[in-house]
Parts: sequence; C-alpha cells; structure tokens
Amino acid sequence: MTKDEKEVHVMAVLSDCNEDTQRGKKRMRTRQTYSVNGKLVCKSAFLILMDISNYTLKTLRKHKRSIETSARVHGNTGRRPQHSTYMKM
Repeated sequence: MTKDEKEVHVMAVLSDCNEDTQRGKKRMRTRQTYSVNGKLVCKSAFLILMDISNYTLKTLRKHKRSIETSARVHGNTGRRPQHSTYMKM
C-alpha cells in the first residue's frame, strides 16, 4: 500500500464521537474512537497496527475535520524551487 492509500484508509477508519457528556451537556471537543477490523482498540494499539506515528495521526485528524477523506497534498506542490535558475536560449 502506498503512503497516500494508507492515509486515506486511516481517515476512513477514524470516527468522531459527538455524544453528550454524563451531565447531559453538549461535548465541546469530539472524542475519537479507534477500531481495527470492527473491534475497538486503544490509541497506542491503533498507531502500531496502522504503522503510523502520533504526529501523522494528529495531522490526519486535522485534515479530516477540514476536508473530507481525500489524500493530503504537500503545500509546495507545483511551485518552482527558489534556488533554481531559468536559462532562456
């Protein structure tokens, strides 16, 4: 599986929990639930099984909140390097 395919798969597996608190108030931040093959697992087990780092999971969650489950694109994509030179012949 390529890196992009793995990231899309992880974003598809992640699910937000928007349930109410025990006191009946609306939850301010969403809770994450991690599941592998339909079974709930803890965060550290999820990271090991999906072979991703904690920072990667954090950025994938942020990307999923802003945009749906599309592959991430690097910010410099399509830009010419600053140190490159253009020779006109």
